[in-house]
Amino acid sequence: MDQLRLTKLTSDKIIQDLESKVSVLEASNIQKSQHIEDLKRQLDKFQSFKKSIQASLESQDEIRTSSENGKKVSVDGRSFFTKARSVLNYDDYTSLVHLVKQYNDRELSSSSTLKESATILSKFPDLLKEFERLLLNSKIST
Repeated sequence: MDQLRLTKLTSDKIIQDLESKVSVLEASNIQKSQHIEDLKRQLDKFQSFKKSIQASLESQDEIRTSSENGKKVSVDGRSFFTKARSVLNYDDYTSLVHLVKQYNDRELSSSSTLKESATILSKFPDLLKEFERLLLNSKIST
């Protein structure tokens, strides 16, 4: 009889331990599910951001020309962003693309966009001039 009670107590303890482990695993799965949902939301945001970058590039893909000192200067949006990506660090490039998105969404004026871009592109005067031409040409074509 004592052996049966001891076996029952032991099995109760094992069951209690297993139930505790199941609870911990369920809580962990809930946290993982929440983390997965957060990652999915971030992915959606990045995909949307990527689409806006692609739209900006496609809208500026046509070669535009402007006069500078009496000669024709070609300005190509895709070329500009390729150059910018090659010389800017990730944060500056992302900030520049965000500026363009805000400008295209009419959240920023051209003067505000130029002012903010000058801060980002200050170390690259040729790139800044090219960006100014792009902005002026997009303003003329809208």
